Amino acid sequence: STPLYSSAASDVYKRQAKGRQEELKLPDELNTPEAIEILNKLQEHDYLDDCYQPKRMSISEKGVLASLISDKLSINQPWVTFGELWNMNKETLRKGNSKGMDQKSIERFIEKIKDVID
Repeated sequence: STPLYSSAASDVYKRQAKGRQEELKLPDELNTPEAIEILNKLQEHDYLDDCYQPKRMSISEKGVLASLISDKLSINQPWVTFGELWNMNKETLRKGNSKGMDQKSIERFIEKIKDVID
Protein backbone atom coordinates (compact mmCIF):
# COMPACT_ATOMS: atom_id res chain seq x y z
CA SER A 1 0.00 0.00 0.00
CA THR A 2 1.38 3.38 -1.03
CA PRO A 3 0.75 5.39 2.16
CA LEU A 4 2.94 3.04 4.18
CA TYR A 5 5.79 3.40 1.69
CA SER A 6 5.55 7.16 1.43
CA SER A 7 5.60 7.46 5.22
CA ALA A 8 8.72 5.29 5.41
CA ALA A 9 10.31 7.22 2.54
CA SER A 10 9.50 10.46 4.32
CA ASP A 11 11.21 9.19 7.51
CA VAL A 12 14.30 8.22 5.54
CA TYR A 13 14.35 11.61 3.84
CA LYS A 14 14.06 13.40 7.21
CA ARG A 15 16.92 11.33 8.63
CA GLN A 16 19.07 12.07 5.57
CA ALA A 17 18.26 15.78 5.80
CA LYS A 18 19.18 15.80 9.48
CA GLY A 19 22.41 13.97 8.67
CA ARG A 20 23.23 16.45 5.92
CA GLN A 21 22.61 19.36 8.25
CA GLU A 22 24.96 17.87 10.85
CA GLU A 23 27.73 17.36 8.29
CA LEU A 24 27.10 20.74 6.65
CA LYS A 25 30.22 22.90 6.84
CA LEU A 26 29.14 26.49 7.23
CA PRO A 27 31.60 29.17 6.12
CA ASP A 28 33.08 30.81 9.25
CA GLU A 29 31.20 34.07 8.60
CA LEU A 30 27.91 32.17 8.83
CA ASN A 31 28.92 29.95 11.73
CA THR A 32 27.72 32.42 14.37
CA PRO A 33 24.57 32.36 16.52
CA GLU A 34 23.22 35.49 14.78
CA ALA A 35 23.83 34.09 11.29
CA ILE A 36 22.34 30.69 12.14
CA GLU A 37 19.28 32.39 13.58
CA ILE A 38 18.78 34.28 10.29
CA LEU A 39 19.35 31.13 8.19
CA ASN A 40 16.86 29.23 10.37
CA LYS A 41 14.25 31.99 9.96
CA LEU A 42 14.70 31.82 6.19
CA GLN A 43 14.28 28.05 6.44
CA GLU A 44 11.07 28.38 8.46
CA HIS A 45 9.67 30.70 5.78
CA ASP A 46 10.60 28.19 3.08
CA TYR A 47 13.27 30.29 1.37
CA LEU A 48 16.05 27.82 2.28
CA ASP A 49 16.07 24.02 2.56
CA ASP A 50 17.49 21.87 5.38
CA CYS A 51 21.03 22.52 4.19
CA TYR A 52 20.46 26.26 3.84
CA GLN A 53 20.28 26.02 0.04
CA PRO A 54 17.94 28.50 -1.73
CA LYS A 55 14.60 27.03 -2.83
CA ARG A 56 13.01 27.92 -6.19
CA MET A 57 15.07 31.10 -6.69
CA SER A 58 16.48 32.72 -9.79
CA ILE A 59 20.17 33.58 -9.86
CA SER A 60 19.21 37.23 -9.37
CA GLU A 61 17.19 36.36 -6.26
CA LYS A 62 20.07 34.28 -4.88
CA GLY A 63 22.47 37.20 -5.44
CA VAL A 64 20.10 39.65 -3.79
CA LEU A 65 19.49 37.25 -0.87
CA ALA A 66 23.26 36.85 -0.34
CA SER A 67 23.61 40.64 -0.38
CA LEU A 68 20.76 41.23 2.10
CA ILE A 69 22.04 38.62 4.57
CA SER A 70 25.60 39.94 4.21
CA ASP A 71 24.47 43.53 4.88
CA LYS A 72 22.63 42.38 7.98
CA LEU A 73 25.63 40.41 9.29
CA SER A 74 28.36 42.80 8.03
CA ILE A 75 29.94 40.07 5.89
CA ASN A 76 32.75 41.59 3.82
CA GLN A 77 32.86 39.04 1.01
CA PRO A 78 29.27 38.00 0.34
CA TRP A 79 29.97 36.36 -3.02
CA VAL A 80 32.78 34.22 -1.65
CA THR A 81 30.82 33.29 1.50
CA PHE A 82 27.55 32.38 -0.23
CA GLY A 83 29.32 30.97 -3.27
CA GLU A 84 30.91 28.49 -0.87
CA LEU A 85 27.67 27.72 1.00
CA TRP A 86 25.57 27.36 -2.16
CA ASN A 87 28.30 25.80 -4.28
CA MET A 88 28.07 28.62 -6.82
CA ASN A 89 30.61 30.69 -8.71
CA LYS A 90 31.12 33.95 -6.80
CA GLU A 91 30.99 36.00 -10.02
CA THR A 92 27.67 34.42 -10.99
CA LEU A 93 26.23 35.48 -7.63
CA ARG A 94 27.66 38.98 -7.88
CA LYS A 95 26.27 39.44 -11.41
CA GLY A 96 22.94 38.00 -10.30
CA ASN A 97 22.74 40.62 -7.57
CA SER A 98 23.60 43.45 -10.01
CA LYS A 99 21.02 42.20 -12.49
CA GLY A 100 18.45 41.72 -9.75
CA MET A 101 18.83 45.28 -8.53
CA ASP A 102 17.76 46.47 -12.00
CA GLN A 103 14.57 44.40 -11.96
CA LYS A 104 11.29 45.96 -10.83
CA SER A 105 10.03 42.54 -9.70
CA ILE A 106 12.84 42.15 -7.19
CA GLU A 107 11.45 44.87 -4.90
CA ARG A 108 8.71 42.61 -3.58
CA PHE A 109 11.27 39.83 -2.99
CA ILE A 110 13.51 42.25 -1.03
CA GLU A 111 10.57 43.37 1.14
CA LYS A 112 9.62 39.76 1.89
CA ILE A 113 13.19 38.82 2.83
CA LYS A 114 13.65 41.92 5.00
CA ASP A 115 10.43 41.06 6.85
CA VAL A 116 11.97 37.71 7.74
CA ILE A 117 15.53 38.74 8.63
CA ASP A 118 15.00 42.12 10.32
